[in-house]
Amino acid sequence: MNTEPEQVSLNDLAGLPSMATLVLTVNNRHARRILADLSAMLDAQRQVMALPDIMPVSAWLRQAGDQWSFASDNGLAAHTVDAFGALSLWRQVIIEAETDHALLDVGNAASLAQEADRLLSEWQLEVPPALQTDEYRRFMVWRKAYRQRLHDMDAEDGVLGFERVYQAIVDGKLHFDFQNLVLVGFNEYSPRLRGVIDALRAQGVAIFALQPSQVDAAQVERVQAADPDTEWRLAARWAQSCLRANPEGRYAIVAARLENDVALAHRVLREALGADGTAPAVPYNIAVARPLADWPLVRAALCWLRVLRAFLLHGRCEPSLAGAALLSGGCAAHVVEAPAGEQMWLT
Repeated sequence: MNTEPEQVSLNDLAGLPSMATLVLTVNNRHARRILADLSAMLDAQRQVMALPDIMPVSAWLRQAGDQWSFASDNGLAAHTVDAFGALSLWRQVIIEAETDHALLDVGNAASLAQEADRLLSEWQLEVPPALQTDEYRRFMVWRKAYRQRLHDMDAEDGVLGFERVYQAIVDGKLHFDFQNLVLVGFNEYSPRLRGVIDALRAQGVAIFALQPSQVDAAQVERVQAADPDTEWRLAARWAQSCLRANPEGRYAIVAARLENDVALAHRVLREALGADGTAPAVPYNIAVARPLADWPLVRAALCWLRVLRAFLLHGRCEPSLAGAALLSGGCAAHVVEAPAGEQMWLT
């Protein structure tokens, strides 16, 4: 039996009954794109269109969790822990579990553990005992302690909430009003998502997948550069020639390591697309940003929150936390005491 979703076009999607159709996308960007593509189909003959619900799968799972919370046997926890609170709890659990072992970066370990927990749940992974490493076994100790702490708090995080909703759908206890489900942007389906799809199909929901809109390249050319710097300069020169020839055109440079090369990208694009004696500057956009926690003011706020949390929970604060907060600034006396602080740390 073929369980792969039936492929449909954008016109087929527009023809489905909107009130009985749900469109699930892999992320927000795909949701906005589908909405824009459907809106572009409007013309003089068709000025109004009823749109189906279009949302990322993560948002739909949260919505399904809200719906399931009204059931009598929902097993809902009394409290919900957001991503920031979950990360803080991971840090606390890891510190308590590793009292005999000093970790160089507890924050990074907590972040990696949080992501590993999500992946284990999403892909329903089980590592055979013969393949388990020491790192994996330590992580499982952290995970067990983390989930026990949530249980003691009568709380759940996003992963446990999704697991609860998933089980309710698979068990046939959670039903929905739509009769058509259209999936957009998924290259593959995780076991958890496939379980949801199979359960919805068993409930009589028709499952479709939107055909990706692909445009065949008119010309393909391979250019090999000696190093990353030369590669970026060649790409910037190509963008310059295209935009000078057609200022209204839209062109893209797709980089695999843009987060690491963003400073280099800004420099070479500014040089190539800036104003010169013959042409004005050409506007461009680089769609990447450093993490919010890397900005000085946000980093300072997070440091002071850790200090306040330590005093609230333990009535005291470790010198490392207080030192990081004082160095980050962001407090009332920062401007006045900054010179003295610099002298103190230099001596």
